[in-house]
Amino acid sequence: MKFSIVIPVYNVEKYITKCLDSIKNQTYDNYEVIIVNDGTKDNSVDVINKYLSDPRFSLYSKENGGLSDARNYGIKYVKGDYIIFIDSDDYIDKHLLANLNDILSKKEYDIIKYKINIVDDNSNLICKETSNLISGEIGLSDVLSFEYSEPAWAYAYNKKFFIKNKFTYPKGRIHEDFGLTPYVLIKASSIYYMDYYGYNYVQRENSIVNGGTKNLKRCDDMLYHFDNLYSIISNDKSITDEKKKLICSYLANGLILKGSILDNNNLKWYIKELKKRNITDYLISDTLMRKLKKMIIKICPKLYIKSIKKK
Repeated sequence: MKFSIVIPVYNVEKYITKCLDSIKNQTYDNYEVIIVNDGTKDNSVDVINKYLSDPRFSLYSKENGGLSDARNYGIKYVKGDYIIFIDSDDYIDKHLLANLNDILSKKEYDIIKYKINIVDDNSNLICKETSNLISGEIGLSDVLSFEYSEPAWAYAYNKKFFIKNKFTYPKGRIHEDFGLTPYVLIKASSIYYMDYYGYNYVQRENSIVNGGTKNLKRCDDMLYHFDNLYSIISNDKSITDEKKKLICSYLANGLILKGSILDNNNLKWYIKELKKRNITDYLISDTLMRKLKKMIIKICPKLYIKSIKKK
């Protein structure tokens, strides 16, 4: 089994070595690395050039278009059986590819999910993704319950499945994973879960930028992704009604949670936008707790969102 690893690069000269070394040191060697220089302005390319003597590593350069555009660009050059996305400031466990290959040598799946470690700039563990599931094939409702069900880098994707469905990340929008991953999951006919920590997400000290305008942009883009995905899913006759309900509930929850980053003035606008879309109607209420939650959000969304903010 050959793996194609796509890495968008933009101003990460301090981090890219660790990322590429984690691939170079894999215990399984049938892979290719597609590095996309997305118009980086620092010395990242100088660092990358040191790895290009290995024929498995390739560098492609383009004008800056953002993470989504770089991923879409890299996919065009994929030649392997499975696609893996890695953000250039993160890194993977040295056994990730070997463990994936062990599973896929028995049966192929559309998607394989692995667990996430959150670490700081010095590789100190901050926290681990938790789950009560054991390794094995899982359903859509299971994968949507994970702490990290949305990020593109939490999965390995069957290339034929990915290309056949013409999946592309929305260009020019923040939270691009929210804009595509739920649709990828709903289209998958088979998903395998690995009870194994394969990916290290680096929570950089300067990576979280807060501010009224930036947070408003984040929420506005989340609304865009919801509108776009809702339209796509509603018109896709291959998707069952049950799956549509699950995904719409997941998207609605994501929108509501995102409101917690807004100040009072922007939150008023955001709640109006949620009401325009009747977001609470999409929330699944199959248990008493979910019914109570749905009722509170419908009656007083501001109170509910502010309670999230305090946690």
